[in-house]
Amino acid sequence: MTNKKYADTKDRLAKIEEIGKQGAEEALSKAKVSDPKLFDGLVSVTQVKAYKKKPKGYSKVSLEAVKLILMCDGLNRTQKSIADELAAKHHEFGITPRIWQRPLPNYEWKAIQTRVRGDLGEKGDVSGCKTLSEVRKRLISINRQVRVENEFNKKIFITKDSVIIGKATYPIESKGAGKYKYSVIRVAVGGKRQAIRLDALEALFAGK
Repeated sequence: MTNKKYADTKDRLAKIEEIGKQGAEEALSKAKVSDPKLFDGLVSVTQVKAYKKKPKGYSKVSLEAVKLILMCDGLNRTQKSIADELAAKHHEFGITPRIWQRPLPNYEWKAIQTRVRGDLGEKGDVSGCKTLSEVRKRLISINRQVRVENEFNKKIFITKDSVIIGKATYPIESKGAGKYKYSVIRVAVGGKRQAIRLDALEALFAGK
């Protein structure tokens, strides 16, 4: 038994990965000799990853991150700000923004899915999300869909002078002249006011 000293944890992780890769490659080499037909037309790639053992309770951090995302204005927060809050609360875990790219174990993913479904109902589906970053992106997408549905679930009235959508009123203006004259309303989009033809708007509302 050796008692070799290593510079730091990173050095030890790299050594473990190197040993694992060598062992896997040796096993594959022997298998190719003993059973060549098994590898006929196939290529094998070996990859071994070593991770620092996490302290007890660390597995609950991912769920805490999701709870913060689901809070009021949580979707507008940056990943770093959420990671910083978690790091301040759990000094012992050494949390960094890298937590967002950490692969989620299945039991953590299930806990997150249960929480999201509890908050968002059937729309809260994070299937296929493998990291917290992917979960956050999915929640942002779900929020946009819900917001659009809510925004368009409003009564619309068209009078001779204006178009009223919910509590917003858009005055009707005229553009062009003679036979090319038509009515429009102006809507702010990206900081600019865009003209929307009234006849096109009426056709849209009529489902034409």
